[in-house]
Amino acid sequence: MKEGAVASDAKQNLLYAGTRLFAEHGFAGASVRDICAEAGVGRNMIHHYFGNKDGLLQAILDAFSTSSFAPAIRLLAKPAGSVEEFRLKLELFIAEVFEVLISNAQIFRIVSREAGSLLPLTELRDSLVTYLCAAKDAGFIAADLDETMAPGFILDRLGGQVLYALRLGDEQKANVILDPAYRAEWLTANSRLLLFGLAAKD
Repeated sequence: MKEGAVASDAKQNLLYAGTRLFAEHGFAGASVRDICAEAGVGRNMIHHYFGNKDGLLQAILDAFSTSSFAPAIRLLAKPAGSVEEFRLKLELFIAEVFEVLISNAQIFRIVSREAGSLLPLTELRDSLVTYLCAAKDAGFIAADLDETMAPGFILDRLGGQVLYALRLGDEQKANVILDPAYRAEWLTANSRLLLFGLAAKD
């Protein structure tokens, strides 16, 4: 194996180990010694690649926040031309964000614990606010809706379910992470609730 490949593996192993241990024990509870031992590298490797433990955490969070939500953000890049298009794009956005959170469940657990909020991703929130604002101007949603509140409601609902699923045991069937059928059922029901509330559809 080439030297570059070994270095790449060492860095990646540190990211994997850091993700698991930060998610399980929190930043304070995951020691440099334990992370390096799990990664199978010397203790100086965190300092070599990331500067320190804080740098490793930031690298994990950056990888999650910079590119993971790009497809969801692109879905809302253009305002909807009709109520039907508005609802479809928002439903696709919800599904895409939910899949990203599930695919990155351990990192999301770190984000929620260490950042002190469920989803500190400004670009994602801003794209949703802009989309909802345009929809309000077009008359697709209630004129008195506070579009700045809606992203928190939607994202907290999705994120809360992922965090709940992480706390469930592996034997629990109603788990959106482990059970694809239940995930689809949950997403359909909750998308309908997020889009229409408790009122009957138009």
